[in-house]
Amino acid sequence: MEYNKDLKYTLVADGDIDFDLDDESSMFMSHIQYYDFKEGKIFTFLNQFNNSIYIYDVENNSFVESIPFDIEGPQGVGKIQGYSFLDRNTISLIDTYRYKAIIFDISNKEFLSKKKELLFTSGKINSSNGFSTELDASIPWMSTYAPVIFGRQSNLWISALPESSSKSTYESSINVFHIDKNDSLSKLSFFPPNMLGFHWEDGEMPRMASNLDSSGVVVSYKYSNSIGVVDAENLKVTFTNPLGEFKETKLVFREYPTSMESNERYINSYTVYALLSDPYRNVYYRIIEEPNFIEIEKDGERKDSKRPIVQILDQDFILIGEVSLPNYEYLYNMCFVSEEGLMISQPKMDFKKMTIDENTLRFVVFKLKAIK
Repeated sequence: MEYNKDLKYTLVADGDIDFDLDDESSMFMSHIQYYDFKEGKIFTFLNQFNNSIYIYDVENNSFVESIPFDIEGPQGVGKIQGYSFLDRNTISLIDTYRYKAIIFDISNKEFLSKKKELLFTSGKINSSNGFSTELDASIPWMSTYAPVIFGRQSNLWISALPESSSKSTYESSINVFHIDKNDSLSKLSFFPPNMLGFHWEDGEMPRMASNLDSSGVVVSYKYSNSIGVVDAENLKVTFTNPLGEFKETKLVFREYPTSMESNERYINSYTVYALLSDPYRNVYYRIIEEPNFIEIEKDGERKDSKRPIVQILDQDFILIGEVSLPNYEYLYNMCFVSEEGLMISQPKMDFKKMTIDENTLRFVVFKLKAIK
């Protein structure tokens, strides 16, 4: 790995951890989360194939249980698109197609108890297209690249796509729902600086993480260098722009882009893949991609790829470290922070057969290290 020697910190790979997968689980997860509860540390993921939440004990990396949820029926939750543990025995599930957050008591695994449902729209849902009839409706939506729901200090944060029967889904804003401990629902809509007038593809969600003291959240958009700090008490957003490698794209679309235009912008732009907070070491990590890192294949043809870079930011979002990872080695859209360090997924290889072990979910442990 290469790192910026003029900064204070770097990351050092220090071993790996493996979680065994069953035959119904994929090593490519759409939603993973780590929790440090007083009852113990757990690693969890959403298995969308069987609509279940899987739980592992982090102390010995062993499987604990999977919790299946009905799609239909009196206890039905629809197809789960995201989740958050509010405590070890309480979980919030997100049904994006019905604009609901559903809170369950899972203390008795044989008889899961639905505690309450919270709606994200005041309108009716149009059966022909699934949109809400509320003019300013937003639908909760989960991003593949980072967990987007956080239950912290009785606060629940959920990112959302602008969507309604009267507005286009690529509207240029970031929407975040906030549910406080009294079940009061608020929605924030805001624009990253220098992004006014932009259009982006449907589904290009903000990356969201809890802040270091768990009182609010921080958000970052895929093509923007700005990081928004959301104040939970006043429900206001302030933006900061970290220094470092990231350069904002100049490819601006005034109309909805074609697939070719979208791909061209992606290849030639810096992009944010993940934003994570590390309360154990009081830093943030932002994983970005450097554009148009050109390689030449054996046949002489050019292959466009993008090099991943992990930026280390202090509590004020000042850049204190920058580390480049090798291309194609890590699934850096699958990562989390634990007491051990920054965990980034890396496929486990069987070098004798030259195949990937699809029954193992492996994470490399990256330790924060001061540069002498």
